[in-house]
Amino acid sequence: MKSIIVLAAAAALVSTPVIAADNFQSPDSFNWSGTYVGAFVGYGWGQMHDVANPAADKKDIEGVVGGAQLGYNWQLPNNIVLGVEGDASFADVKNSWIDPNQYSGYYTEDKVTGLATLRGRVGYAVDRFLPYVTGGLAVARTKHVLGCSPDYVTATRGSCRNYNRQPFETSSSKTRAGYSVGAGVEYAFNDQLSLKAEYLYTDLGKDKVVLKDPNFTNLNERNFRTDFHTVRLGVNYKF
Repeated sequence: MKSIIVLAAAAALVSTPVIAADNFQSPDSFNWSGTYVGAFVGYGWGQMHDVANPAADKKDIEGVVGGAQLGYNWQLPNNIVLGVEGDASFADVKNSWIDPNQYSGYYTEDKVTGLATLRGRVGYAVDRFLPYVTGGLAVARTKHVLGCSPDYVTATRGSCRNYNRQPFETSSSKTRAGYSVGAGVEYAFNDQLSLKAEYLYTDLGKDKVVLKDPNFTNLNERNFRTDFHTVRLGVNYKF
């Protein structure tokens, strides 16, 4: 009789963690399927390079980004999560430059002013944690400014007219297409609210930009190569 009681107790002890594990994977576990909407803020950095001008250096750009996203997830029975997400953001990722030559007065500004992406997501759900990779189409708005102003001449006597250079300012804004790829992790606090951290690399390739310089007419057509990184922290609300 005692041996039967001991065996029953041992079986109960062994079965307890198994039951707990089954409960952890039970249908009551969090499910990521559904539509969600959210917002994010972040920081971007990268480079713009006028590859048409051999004398032009790569310009480091940096600044803030922020916007909103809308997406949908499908969680499969094996915990693989497939999703699609679109987002749009303002951006102030830029570089301003003034020629160090005290007689020159030349200045430039290169910036990314906005970004939108449409990406797929593939992740693996560990209950309320969702690590994932992502990639897809990126569309960005860029702006380039080139000018020469006496205001930036630091010599006692000098202006943009030195060396026969005329004061001027020209600018060009373009909508450019490329791609974004990255990875992230998301955590669900409850059935509706989640927090995510995400990294994206965006490559816009090369694009021709016309900046008319009356002092150097042979350099009116430029070709800017642009790529940058962003890190973003966001919140989502799932319906």
